[in-house]
Amino acid sequence: MAPPVLAVRETLWGMEWSAHAVPRAYTLELQSFFPAADLGTYLIVTTCQRAVVDLVHVGEAVEQEKDACLERFVGWAKEVCTRLLAAGHACDYVDPCSGMLMLNRDCQHVYGEVDALTTLLQYKTTNTGCCKVVHHPSWGTAVYPATLFTSAPPEALQRAVQQAERAIKADAGSDQEAFSLGGGSSQRHVVPTLSVQAVQGRHHHFIRTETASVRPP
Repeated sequence: MAPPVLAVRETLWGMEWSAHAVPRAYTLELQSFFPAADLGTYLIVTTCQRAVVDLVHVGEAVEQEKDACLERFVGWAKEVCTRLLAAGHACDYVDPCSGMLMLNRDCQHVYGEVDALTTLLQYKTTNTGCCKVVHHPSWGTAVYPATLFTSAPPEALQRAVQQAERAIKADAGSDQEAFSLGGGSSQRHVVPTLSVQAVQGRHHHFIRTETASVRPP
């Protein structure tokens, strides 16, 4: 496996991200998401947030933490995509609740984030019941993965991320405690207001999905 185009790095609030060229093994899968795209120019942007609870478990605290991580990722992805689209680059990001694309609502396929982390970053996994669980090398299973795709070159992606982080930090204003590093619902980071509602119990990260799924009407 080729090394990342952009190695793992952190946002200002501690979310890890890296960018990868589309490996040959993923070309067929991603063509179902972007049938008209030249995947040779695309980057897979993986992200991981550290959770304050082990997300393998179940319960109200786990669902609240997943919702908090969802809100932070979507706020970040929305800011990044806004800037990439304005610069003329194609982009989209995965809804962590369903595994489907957020901007192209016509796509009915599900993206397997756990398998992607295994392939792109060689993260280990284990099976827990019917679920395939990803292990972050430092955080174990207290990790929330999510993905963004773009046709932007690495330098344009970096620029968009930097601009997005500045916008998010500006929204935080003087509330430095809210913007401190680390993850989890115990430290609510300020992100843009979203029109996205997390559906409890529908986060799919730990399940290996190999078949297409029809988006509910």
